[in-house]
Amino acid sequence: MSLNDTAAGQTLDFASNFPVVVVFVKGGPDSNTYDYSPNGVTGDTGLHAPLNEDGSGKWYGLSHITFCFKVDLLVSKTATTTFTRDFDRTIEKSADRSTLALAPGQRDAHARG
Repeated sequence: MSLNDTAAGQTLDFASNFPVVVVFVKGGPDSNTYDYSPNGVTGDTGLHAPLNEDGSGKWYGLSHITFCFKVDLLVSKTATTTFTRDFDRTIEKSADRSTLALAPGQRDAHARG
């Protein structure tokens, strides 16, 4: 990265070994956004802060520079999962037929008749 003094103010040149997708160049109350998406670039020249509104025709002085890089993440799964659930139970149904209450019109399937 290098800073250059020009008649209009400071400029920034950069070179990178990783693709840069966005550069924010701040000066004064605002910033310029240099968008190189989707693939990014490995360098550029002449980046500068926004134009100063004082009528001088010059850019604000540089105060912050932020680089956003394109980095491909490599992810791999190394864990082997297992899950086994056994239930050693049985369900037994029973009812006390002497206290069994049926709804009106309902018939006991075990009744004779």
